[in-house]
Amino acid sequence: MSAPKRKRSAGRRSSEVPGQHYGHLVQDSRMLAHLLRCEPGQAVSVEYLDDVAIQGNTETTLEQDKSGLAHNPIADRSPELWKTLHSWILGIRNGRIPAGARFILYVAQPHSGEVVSALSDVRDEVEALSLVENLRSRHWGMGPGFSLRAELPATLAPHVNGVLEASNEVLCRIACGFTLETAATTPNDDLRSLLRREAMRETAVEPVLNVLLGWVKVKVETAIESRQPPIIAWEEFHEQLVGAVRQYDRATTLLRATPRAVTSDELEKELQRRRYVRQLRLIDAKAEHCAKAVVDYLRAIADRTTWGERAEVMPEDFDDFVSRLQRAWEQQRDKIAIERADDDEGARGRLLFGACSVLDIRLAGLDVPTHFVPGSYHALAEDLVVGWHPQFEDLLKWGKERDGAKEPDPTMARGAE
Repeated sequence: MSAPKRKRSAGRRSSEVPGQHYGHLVQDSRMLAHLLRCEPGQAVSVEYLDDVAIQGNTETTLEQDKSGLAHNPIADRSPELWKTLHSWILGIRNGRIPAGARFILYVAQPHSGEVVSALSDVRDEVEALSLVENLRSRHWGMGPGFSLRAELPATLAPHVNGVLEASNEVLCRIACGFTLETAATTPNDDLRSLLRREAMRETAVEPVLNVLLGWVKVKVETAIESRQPPIIAWEEFHEQLVGAVRQYDRATTLLRATPRAVTSDELEKELQRRRYVRQLRLIDAKAEHCAKAVVDYLRAIADRTTWGERAEVMPEDFDDFVSRLQRAWEQQRDKIAIERADDDEGARGRLLFGACSVLDIRLAGLDVPTHFVPGSYHALAEDLVVGWHPQFEDLLKWGKERDGAKEPDPTMARGAE
């Protein structure tokens, strides 16, 4: 399906233009609302499958949006209401709308109507069929030779008849999947309520909202200009959300540690096979220090995985963090080599490891748990990017060649993929 074009119709009265533009703004707001509510694996589109649509995780939801500025678009005899229902029926018939799809009719004003209220109240097929029969009776009449079809206005008749002529099966599908949503006050006020659920300070809500609305608008317009479907995946949106919150909400300054227990079997295996452990043994580190290194290393891996999956930290942030770890290691190495030139190599190595382990290096501008810096250094030591003994590369050369064919270990040194 080709990407839609947002444009003004020729011959529109100037008084209609603000309302038309407001309708597009409502769609952008609703797209953002669904992005805030949907889950990984889902995506939201605008003016593609419908005004707004949510797809993914085997679910499809179609939404029609009404501004409701000039009149009530969901009144019982509103052509807009029946046009919406008719369009969904046609979509089901031509296969555009899959089985099991859900339907939302959204109005940006607190309007109501008897028909839409009845549709929203349907809980099962029995209630849906009863409602369909009631609507046919109300709009077509009952009894032989008696019909109210002729009394329907010309602007309403094609859509009402198109809906009521549909099969019971199709009408029940729509009724069972139908939801009416209206703005509590305005669409953007509803967005503010959704953003407050993201655990940010009140002062951050407005700037974060403005950033996200602007980003959604640019993404949609860029897609349309490129003749691409205007679709935004949750994963892409969530990166923007995290970045905006990080920029404007300074209440969060600490990345939370991921709970990670280390079993005795894990500890023993790590002590036997890991290069970062051999690095510590080269400098005569105590057994308890080697055991603590294993715990720090495994906990740092768990943190990196969790923060990456939640998009709390971006891949480029991990890359920057690793670069700063390396620079700090080089500075400490050179300093100790000069100041402690008379010490033996093992002592200098222990000093270097101790100095690097207590460095205060932030990740994405946030403080990290105390185990994360040393655990990350162990990840770099595992790959021989850093080392504690002055001759660590030569002393571990055989081990490096032997392990060279192994798959790279998913450690902090690689950042979040």
